[in-house]
Amino acid sequence: NLIEAYLNGIAWDYLRTADTDALSNRRKRLLEDSSSASMRDKLLKYPEIIAGTSPWSTNDTDVTQFLDVVKPFRDSLVHPSPFATPEKFGGYDKLRLLYRIDKETADLAAVTTAKLALRIHKHVKPKELLPPWLEELWGKVGIEDESSQQVRAQDR
Repeated sequence: NLIEAYLNGIAWDYLRTADTDALSNRRKRLLEDSSSASMRDKLLKYPEIIAGTSPWSTNDTDVTQFLDVVKPFRDSLVHPSPFATPEKFGGYDKLRLLYRIDKETADLAAVTTAKLALRIHKHVKPKELLPPWLEELWGKVGIEDESSQQVRAQDR
């Protein structure tokens, strides 16, 4: 839920601080009505709407890993169902996934989430310092990002 909350937050901030008159009604509605936007649309479209370009390549590994691997596990936790009806949930059995979550899955989710959050932040707010929670998350997942260190050092 961290990525979704972060995306909702940057959309909210953008709607309140930027001139949105040039946005199409469809794009503006997508940012305004976060409850009806899918996680996929938020991840793929919010950064592009806000920054004017997409941060993602066509077959971006982090995005694919998040949407195809992490998100189904996330959905099994956030939207649990006692019913085994994979056809209703994108072809996967949420209950079975819920019981399959292990340390490797949790580690993958943390690392992928941290990577995406950093990339989104750098794309939509390239001149701003990383939020403290994002710096702390990077430290906890054990990833060193040289470019983010340089950006932060230059901005200080």
